Amino acid sequence: MEPVPRRPTLWSHIRGALLLGVLLINFCQGLPVPRIEAKHIDRPSGRTALQQWGNVLRAVGFDITNDELRDLTLEKSGAIADWHGQLVAPVMPAFHHTQIRQRWSLFASSDPHPWWIHIEGRFDGEDEYQLLWRPMDPEADVLQTTFEYRRLRGIWNPGAEELRGDHPRFLRFTTNILFEELPDLVAVRVRYKRFYVHIPGDGPPNEHEEWRWEHRDHRDPSQRREELQR
Repeated sequence: MEPVPRRPTLWSHIRGALLLGVLLINFCQGLPVPRIEAKHIDRPSGRTALQQWGNVLRAVGFDITNDELRDLTLEKSGAIADWHGQLVAPVMPAFHHTQIRQRWSLFASSDPHPWWIHIEGRFDGEDEYQLLWRPMDPEADVLQTTFEYRRLRGIWNPGAEELRGDHPRFLRFTTNILFEELPDLVAVRVRYKRFYVHIPGDGPPNEHEEWRWEHRDHRDPSQRREELQR
């Protein structure tokens, strides 16, 4: 005996409309609408992308220079971002108070000039710093599981030209946990190394390297003696 299908009620229609509304709101809020700024285009990776897109457009018949493409990109990006902001403005307080925002513009592009964090330590009786941890280095793996935790990685992994807003708290966390786990450690140094990832066919390799955002912290001598006596 086949079951008799239930007829939809008024409440089922209302519930379906509410669910559809929630899905549409989340879809609109999560759209990957980037606001491209001049600093994004003027960085090395941005200039390379601008040249590549200019070559593609000119190859299909568009008479446009790189400078014109740059100005057009900034203008249209700003206009689209403003439109998107106005679209979701009525519901943004709900996303702000519930902290359920999630944009989809993850890993939008790669940067051939990455920053590589180095966490180094100087131990009691030594003059030189030694490498404790850096990503993708199996020989420098002190507290590797902690530092590579995905939520912590989102703090120490910088943008192209600036550190994350929570970076000072990351520095305090790093020094505190290292001094706690390594009793003989007397100083911590955190700094970032920038280098060039060579792309095949992109001319000779670029060997230039630079260091930035160096931070040092020293253990309180009286605190160190107390911990060593435990």
